[in-house]
Amino acid sequence: MKAETRKADRPFSISEWIPLNEIEEKRCKCCDKLISTKKVYCDVYCMKTAYRKTKKKVVCIICGKSKYLSPNKGAIQRYCSQQCYHITQLGKKRPDHSKKMKGKRIGLGRKLTIDQRNKISGKNHWRFGTGKNKNFIKEKIRKLAEYSIWRMEVYSRDFFTCQKCKTKNVRLECHHIVPFSEILSKFNIKTTDDAISCSNLWDINNGITFCKPCHKKTDSYGRYNKHSSA
Repeated sequence: MKAETRKADRPFSISEWIPLNEIEEKRCKCCDKLISTKKVYCDVYCMKTAYRKTKKKVVCIICGKSKYLSPNKGAIQRYCSQQCYHITQLGKKRPDHSKKMKGKRIGLGRKLTIDQRNKISGKNHWRFGTGKNKNFIKEKIRKLAEYSIWRMEVYSRDFFTCQKCKTKNVRLECHHIVPFSEILSKFNIKTTDDAISCSNLWDINNGITFCKPCHKKTDSYGRYNKHSSA
C-alpha cells in the first residue's frame, strides 16, 4: 500500500505505462531527424520546405513574381496581387451587366444645379455637425484632471451610491443635472482654457451619482436624445 501511494504521488511518467522498447521514435517529416514527440518538423526551414511541396508555384504574368498557392487556387490564379490584375483591365470596356446595374442606383449620374448643391451642402446638410468635430471639445474636457476631480467629489458626496435605486458596488456614472452640452453652448466654451475658467462647469451641485441603468432612463442621456450625453 505504501508503494502504491508513493507511485500515485509522483508526477506522471510514460515509462510507467509503456515499456521503453515499445516507444516509437518520432522523426521530422522533411529531413528524417529525431525530434521530440510534440513536434512535427525539426525547425522552421523544414516546415517551410514541406509546406512548399504541397503548394503549387504560380508565376505572375505581369511582374514575374512567384507565389505558392494551394492546388485549387494555383490552377485558377495568374496574378500575384490585385494591382497586377487591374493593369490587365485598363482600357477594356465594362460588361453589359454593369451598365444595367448603373441605372438601378438612385441618383447615380444625375447632375445637380448650383442651387441644389447649396441646399444640401455645408450647414444645410442634414448631417452637418453630427460628426466627431462636434464632440471633440467634450472629449478633451473629460480627459482633464479637473473633470476627474469634479466627478470623484460628486461620488464621495453621494457615498458612491446610486441616488435613484440606492445600489452600491456597481458601475457608477456622474450625471449632469443641467446638460453638459447646454453649459458648453451657453457659455460659448470652445477650448479647454475656457472650460477651466468656467465655474458653472465644475459646480458639484450640478452633478448626481447614477448607476448605468438609471442613467439611461434620464432625458438627456444618449447621442440621439434631446441633449447630448451627460
